[in-house]
Amino acid sequence: MLYGFLSLSSILAWRFRRYASPGLQQQVNAWWLIFPVVTAALLLFPLGICLLFLLLMGLIGRELSIHARQTRRFGVIALTSITVYGLSALILTQSIQWPWLIQSQLLLFGLACAVFIPLALRQQEVIACWWLSLCGLGLLFTAPFSGYSTDIIFKTLFLLFVLTAFNDVAQFISGKLLGKHRIAPKISPHKTWQGLFGGILVTMILATLLGGYLHLADHNWLLACGLGLSLCGFVGDFSLSFVKRQLAIKDFSSLIRGHGGILDRVDSLIFTAPAWLGMVHFFPVGNL
Repeated sequence: MLYGFLSLSSILAWRFRRYASPGLQQQVNAWWLIFPVVTAALLLFPLGICLLFLLLMGLIGRELSIHARQTRRFGVIALTSITVYGLSALILTQSIQWPWLIQSQLLLFGLACAVFIPLALRQQEVIACWWLSLCGLGLLFTAPFSGYSTDIIFKTLFLLFVLTAFNDVAQFISGKLLGKHRIAPKISPHKTWQGLFGGILVTMILATLLGGYLHLADHNWLLACGLGLSLCGFVGDFSLSFVKRQLAIKDFSSLIRGHGGILDRVDSLIFTAPAWLGMVHFFPVGNL
């Protein structure tokens, strides 16, 4: 069903190619490379989620090292932090499942958000971006060991990936086809109110349909979470656009054709992962 929806998005991008930018279809089609990677990570759950986290952080570290003012210093920081984080989490979670594991990770993410802008404004954009990515995506790594049942965590992460991906696609397509009123042109000239509202609408509908199909919660809870997740995805995209503006670059790299770098693609996930798992943890409803 999800691959069918992606097929429909590709067809619509091709159908309206005359009215959109030349790269619209290319950017939508790039999801055909991203989806199989996420699918494999879910099929290999929980090991696949841990491997996906390590892969993402490795690629993010590689991209940020290109833009670091002191490349050697940043390389040491990145390698040390991901090694200490990964090894300590593996050792500790193999011995005991901590109920407060997600809470501690959410606290770290909150601290990362608090110092994100001050660091970026003081020409420490790379360090700020790395810490934010490590803390935000760290929820993917710690979720399988958080004490919840495997079934709940699997369904939750599956829904998180799906909603984050299609929120990005819906915001992008809505903005390209209908966008006229820019939100903050000095920071992100392509973000429009029409794109934001289009993403919110699609995410709320998809959250209700898919969440109900998975028997996760009632429709009101799913609608509220779809709204919150869509807004958090926008904030993540907007925050990383701020970093790129500070670094005077358009994309972090050219790894993914039509999308830029891996950090350009997971910028929304950095914020939606803490938001979604935080809502599941603190406001459990239905079968959660």
